[in-house]
Amino acid sequence: MKKEKVSALNIKKSKIVNSILSDKRRMILAVAVIVIVPVLLIIAFGIGGDTGTYEYQMNEIRRTAFAGSTYNEIVGDMQKSSPLPIYAVFVSVSDGESAAKVACATGKNLTQAWDAAFKRGKSTVNKYRIKTKWVRVDVVNSTDIVNEETLRGKYLKEHQPNAFRYGIAFDDDYDTAVLAEEINAHDIIDYKDGNTFSLNRLNAYL
Repeated sequence: MKKEKVSALNIKKSKIVNSILSDKRRMILAVAVIVIVPVLLIIAFGIGGDTGTYEYQMNEIRRTAFAGSTYNEIVGDMQKSSPLPIYAVFVSVSDGESAAKVACATGKNLTQAWDAAFKRGKSTVNKYRIKTKWVRVDVVNSTDIVNEETLRGKYLKEHQPNAFRYGIAFDDDYDTAVLAEEINAHDIIDYKDGNTFSLNRLNAYL
């Protein structure tokens, strides 16, 4: 991760206020398609159930994520990006019918981030009483810190509608962050207004 000093952004009650883009403060943009290493994106199907199903599926995915070649690829990419990387792990959980709920956590290494994300995902399952059918895990392996101008010019302009490929975090702890799938599914990019990032739609989703 390209680790630069990032000023804290104005975030209130998990909603992003309009000043974030207008004053061109810096944001973190996960440039490595949070769709990163394909093996980590395998959807683990279950028979439906409670946290027990969730735990089983997460353990199955973890075995792939921490397998030699996959683990080395993730860690290698992170170490190339920054001498002091922050690992971010997203966990998406669904009953197969409703939109997935997403939990995210970070850590100084992949194990720490994974364990924290595992706990948040389990809390999400309990909170929303999800009868788990599938679980998906996304791991960030590269980031780029950009301002509004770069976000608009380099990332938002060059993609097909509803096919944005990057996740976006508005703070370096990923407390407010969205996956590419969330951005596309909730029309957070306004294609009628020159592919601009719509804070109103983002706020509505959050």
